[in-house]
Amino acid sequence: MFVHDGPGTGARPSVTVAPVIDPLPAGTHLLHIGPQKTGSTAVQSAMHASREQLREHGVIYPGPALKPTRAIGAGLGFGMGRGAVPPRPAEWETLKRQIADIGDQRVCISYENFGRLTGGAVRRVVEELGGARPHVATVARRYDRLLPSQWQQRIKAGKHWSYDDWLRAVLEAGPPGSADPHGVWVPHDTVSLVRRWADVVGAEHLTVVVKSEQDPRQLLAVMEALLGVPDGVLRTEDTRANRSMSYQEVELVRAVNIALADVPHDDVDWHTLFSRGLIPTLVDRPFPAGEDRVPPVPAWAADLLEELSARRIEGLRGLGVRVIGDLEDLRTPAAGSADDAAVPPPVTVPIDTAVQAILGVTAGAIRRQRGPETSSDPEADPDGRSPERGSPAETRPRRRGRPGVLERVLGRQRRTLSGDGD
Repeated sequence: MFVHDGPGTGARPSVTVAPVIDPLPAGTHLLHIGPQKTGSTAVQSAMHASREQLREHGVIYPGPALKPTRAIGAGLGFGMGRGAVPPRPAEWETLKRQIADIGDQRVCISYENFGRLTGGAVRRVVEELGGARPHVATVARRYDRLLPSQWQQRIKAGKHWSYDDWLRAVLEAGPPGSADPHGVWVPHDTVSLVRRWADVVGAEHLTVVVKSEQDPRQLLAVMEALLGVPDGVLRTEDTRANRSMSYQEVELVRAVNIALADVPHDDVDWHTLFSRGLIPTLVDRPFPAGEDRVPPVPAWAADLLEELSARRIEGLRGLGVRVIGDLEDLRTPAAGSADDAAVPPPVTVPIDTAVQAILGVTAGAIRRQRGPETSSDPEADPDGRSPERGSPAETRPRRRGRPGVLERVLGRQRRTLSGDGD
């Protein structure tokens, strides 16, 4: 594993291979700030599944949810997502009790929307949740791998831009000093992100992880090392956690979003039928065989992304923060290595995918009849407002009692249509 400790001189420091990352001091509160689409869900899933084992090794991952979205929303004034039930103040008090008076234990709080914070909101998070020993960890991902995932997330949140149109709009509004109308550059202009948090916690208390596209366990290994727990404590049993959608799936959802613009519906309808019905039913299966990945960044954008990547790499080298991984892995391919043109979106979807979508909407309709849902997850509206004015959050349904007929049908359909492979 590469560990790169950069000085603030602007000169390129050496990069050394370090087989061991020293654990953070006892009593540290590790704030994992994402940002979105950099592997946060895999980390959270592993932390959630291993909560008891972590506690045995002196690490508190406050729960019981995958991540403390509602508690943070209640305590810091973050808005919940479209159609979600507002959080209760008691949820915030419970979170604070879980991380208070920890002694020599370590705490990890993972919330990818922290990466969107600016101004006084950053300081408030550190003061409210960082304890006496705050440390911030963030993840940087190559832009040409990140942007397709960002577009997918917008479609899942109800937007209807085509990939090419959205990409042009985002890159035309690129950093620095961008108004960021599409919510991309505030969290993913990594140099500015690191500066905002380092100004509060100090550069020596901030770690940047360069995401590996080849090693799916890299982030878990880094978190284990930082928290001082043995290798293998963190594990993700569900390899489909937050998987990317196929191009066909995304275009199906986008078509629904466009059609919904002319259909009267309220936020709760949208939330239960689509955000927690159609979309999770599609992605809660292995990547569909025979369907296409969302294409990489097209050639017309390659030069700009290459320039942005080079600027990010050099900026990170001069910040004096610890970098785990090789900064050169953030460099995007030159124009000659990119696709020659934008790939046209698919205009049809397989029957299997259509069936899954119908089943998902039906499941959402049944949930809608059962009453309001109360739990939430922070990825519903990636273009949402800043936390000072209410930030985005997706909601996750609460299970009620035994599974009904539809749930059993969904299970059979997933097994029949998806098979056993990923």
